[in-house]
Amino acid sequence: MIDLYLAFPAFIIGLILLWKGSDILVDGTSKTAAHLGISALIISVILVGFGTSAPELAISVGAAAQNNSDISLGNIIGSCIANLLLVLGVAAIVKPIKIKKGIIRREFLIMLGATIVLLVSSFFGLLDKYHWIGGVLFLILFTSFVGYMF
Repeated sequence: MIDLYLAFPAFIIGLILLWKGSDILVDGTSKTAAHLGISALIISVILVGFGTSAPELAISVGAAAQNNSDISLGNIIGSCIANLLLVLGVAAIVKPIKIKKGIIRREFLIMLGATIVLLVSSFFGLLDKYHWIGGVLFLILFTSFVGYMF
């Protein structure tokens, strides 16, 4: 019963720290973007994307090193689904998100293309049997995407 009395305050304190940490992160990325002369959206996507994806990267690399590619793939797909649906959904509930149609068309095509490349790579064994080829392919595509965003 004592654990329950500690769990709730710890949860509340964790939420407060998460809230304050996210404020610091957003302020820092905005200042970094202004200092570098880059769009705040681009720097936010890159910095926040790397920061939020670091745990998934660590788990996926560890699983791949232990020949558990299924865990790596499930981790990546699950993370994408959670980030897209939960984060975007909660944000849209709190405040409507206004996006230009041109951005939606462009991003939809990129997301559709990434999904097709993932499915084709999986079908031809580029994520399992020939994982080095798949890894290099996805690193090239990621680098191309970041270059395109800049």
